[in-house]
Amino acid sequence: MTIFVSISEKCAAEARQSGQSAALQKLAAEVERIQNIAHFDRHQPFPIVKKVLGKTFRLYAIEQLQDETGHRVIRFARFLVKGQNEDFHRRLNEERFRESFIQEGALSAIEVDAVIEQRIADGVVGPLPVTEDEARYLDVASTTLYQNEPSIYETSEWVDLLKAPWMNEFRRGVAGMLQELVVQGKKEERSTATRYPAARNQRGVLYRQFSNGLLLVAPVGYEKGPHEDNLRQKYEEVFQADETLAAEELRKFSLRTYPEFVVYDEGLWVTLETAGKDANLALSPEELGLLHTLLTPGEVRNPYPLFINGRPGSGKTTILHYLFAEHLHYHLTAAAPLPDPPLYLSAR
Repeated sequence: MTIFVSISEKCAAEARQSGQSAALQKLAAEVERIQNIAHFDRHQPFPIVKKVLGKTFRLYAIEQLQDETGHRVIRFARFLVKGQNEDFHRRLNEERFRESFIQEGALSAIEVDAVIEQRIADGVVGPLPVTEDEARYLDVASTTLYQNEPSIYETSEWVDLLKAPWMNEFRRGVAGMLQELVVQGKKEERSTATRYPAARNQRGVLYRQFSNGLLLVAPVGYEKGPHEDNLRQKYEEVFQADETLAAEELRKFSLRTYPEFVVYDEGLWVTLETAGKDANLALSPEELGLLHTLLTPGEVRNPYPLFINGRPGSGKTTILHYLFAEHLHYHLTAAAPLPDPPLYLSAR
């Protein structure tokens, strides 16, 4: 899959009018050289991308695919001065304006084919194909750490209570109960009850075992915590739901989730429960859904390049931590690993 660049007449004229023709040509050459547009911003929805040039100029482009080959043409469509950009950027959120921009700036399928043919003749080449060994590193689904690993879900009630200052002296006790419930107890046995230990005169854990995961509702039996009957009433829908509740429905009841093996390590689990957002490896239900899609054999083979978009604190880095752990795990356990381990680079 190779990336090619095509510059529209309108874009070229706007750059020329601003005295930026050389800068535009340089950017086009750079994209074809590095075969990447990760330094562009994606304007949702697909296929519009934007590139900020200095403090003054904005380039808007349209990403076009050649279906049969996977080649991409980045069509440079508009080159605007910042003052012009504000209204244009806002109006791209309007469906009619956006469609008009794409229709005016995009190439036809025949023109896309012609551009690709010409640029190949000009000597533009894509990245070298990965070797068989490299391909195995990218095929994360076949060797995943989390293959068939059950998930634990937490309600917002659970998260808030476990972070409460008064819970400091009880947190490791809760960890011990969870270990008994998860490590020693059988899934079938967990499915027949909703409290552990069962006796109401003891501190315990209110939960619901579904076929798709264990939902932790709240710790109960604590003087400063909510009353168990009130919790059962509040989460009545959870306790009445069918055991085979679909994963998508289960996620609606939960605030975050993590692999079951986290519970096996008491220190790790306590750290996860008390960590702030910046250092927390718990996943949101949406993140878990993405991770499962990427790491389920048969669903995705080599999911890269992968674009993860979201606001600050939405969990992008957390997903990357999990994915990198997959590749490092493969490197450390592979029969014939590559000479060097995977490298994790982060830049702002």
